[in-house]
Amino acid sequence: MMTKGLWFPTGLLSSLILCILIATLTIAPARAEAKNMLENLVTLEVDNASLISVLQILTEKSGLNIVTGPSVEARTISLRIVDVPVEEALDLVVKAVGLGYEKIGNSIVIETPEVLGKDANLSSLVIQLDYADAWEVQDMLRDLYPHVQVDLGGNRLVIRASPKVRGEILNIIDGIDKPSQQVMLQAKLTEVSVDALFKLGIDWDKINSITTIVTEGKPAPVEPDAFPEEMPFEIMDHNDFVDKAHTIHRQLKAFEVVLDLLINEGEAQILADTKLATMNNREATIHIGDIIPYVVTTYAAGAGGVTEMAQVEKEKVGIKLKITPHVNDDGFIITKIESEVSSIVGFRGPNDEIPWVKTRLASTTVRVRDKETILIAGLLNEDETLEISKLPLLGHIPVLGKLFQHTVESKRKTDLIVEITPQVIKG
Repeated sequence: MMTKGLWFPTGLLSSLILCILIATLTIAPARAEAKNMLENLVTLEVDNASLISVLQILTEKSGLNIVTGPSVEARTISLRIVDVPVEEALDLVVKAVGLGYEKIGNSIVIETPEVLGKDANLSSLVIQLDYADAWEVQDMLRDLYPHVQVDLGGNRLVIRASPKVRGEILNIIDGIDKPSQQVMLQAKLTEVSVDALFKLGIDWDKINSITTIVTEGKPAPVEPDAFPEEMPFEIMDHNDFVDKAHTIHRQLKAFEVVLDLLINEGEAQILADTKLATMNNREATIHIGDIIPYVVTTYAAGAGGVTEMAQVEKEKVGIKLKITPHVNDDGFIITKIESEVSSIVGFRGPNDEIPWVKTRLASTTVRVRDKETILIAGLLNEDETLEISKLPLLGHIPVLGKLFQHTVESKRKTDLIVEITPQVIKG
């Protein structure tokens, strides 16, 4: 039995396979050569010349095939360019006459933007993001490229665009989809008696009238654990990296000695001392305190009369910190800090149900080196206390008991000192 089929001479089949292999091996070098030719420099000066003739010159210089539509033939152009890459020259020429182009393989199609923008020239592409957030990238690209969607099943983008636009989007994503640095933030909040600070030679009233204070320079040598006779404060003029909040940039150990001494004597207390890590340019939030629920009653008039409605609200009190670090390539860290200390001092409202919150706020942005500490001061608070001393038995007699009582009214002024130390996490 003989099977029918196609038959090729042995020599012809071998030659065909050889041609295919040679063509496959020469595709990559050809593409690389075309890319290199686009970087060739061209000098061109024409006056009211045919657009077709100018494109022919660029075709010879670039090594690419240029395909034009009917709207190109009747156009003229005048230009003078010197030592410009072929690709840039092509972009200038096309835009000067109100046209656009798309690069498809080793060919360039030149037509009006309306023709190039038709759906027939669009295709879809899915891009997997490894580090950047897909929603943030979409917001960034939306104004430039409207056909960008987020794949809800993963951190992916779905784009629908022309080959040229796809290349632009891929170049942008390649530049931003990179691992972000992490920053360790150490936050310490200390409440200090202003009177105690003044006794030690630190006048916060004077300090608070100055925009920026930086402890710089080399202090005189002292014995271990000795207290410095004078704090080495250097008053600085306006600093572009620090806003008008009262900020202290500490590089010396002297101020730590002051705080340790005040804490040991009971004139200062540490309210918070914590660490947390965050991504570069990401806000880190610290809240140490309580969430106080309270009920707000409202009344609404309707067809059936007045309806009473109760709604539970919540108030956060305590210590709140918002810290946003930005790591520069030069090793400095621009740190934005918002600090708040709040407490409930009473209740207001018809039924005393709404908390009255007392708040101290500070906000600043400062540029520091890695592991340097930022100090924010000037969050002053004043508390009044009333202490009544009574003689046993006699002091409790109605009316006459006041003769056997002693009342002492005192005021205590404190300042909140916020220390923030950013440190870039290596590796």
